Amino acid sequence: MSKHLKLFPTFLLIAGLFVPAFAHALTVNCDVTVNYTNGTTSESYQKNFTVGLGPKVTFFDDFSTALRQKEFSASLERIDTKPHVKINYFSDVGAITAIDVDASLLIRGGQAVQSTSGFLQFTDSRLTPQKHNTGYTLSCHRIIEDETL
Repeated sequence: MSKHLKLFPTFLLIAGLFVPAFAHALTVNCDVTVNYTNGTTSESYQKNFTVGLGPKVTFFDDFSTALRQKEFSASLERIDTKPHVKINYFSDVGAITAIDVDASLLIRGGQAVQSTSGFLQFTDSRLTPQKHNTGYTLSCHRIIEDETL
């Protein structure tokens, strides 16, 4: 038996370990909108992005200014074996105020668009209190999928 034929079963075993990781490919396209107001300042963030599994594709947007940290990140992850888009939006909106939005959206089968949204309001304790309002909407749909997901 030649040296190559002896290695063939090992090759099949290794290939069998790696192929399933790519057989469960899923790519999702999403739109996110985050709006913030406090009576004197308003900020709006809108972005279209794509994330995926098998291989892992994440999204990161650093839109910081010279004075303020501002970042958005997204990924597609499995939670209890089900695919979820997870997002994080962080914006340093003032000297003592920052907003941090975390959200997760279950991606169901089919091509239908799935959405989630939320709203948060708080009042600070300054001498003249200000209301801070933050709202977000996340909408996603599958663009490439393996039916086993």
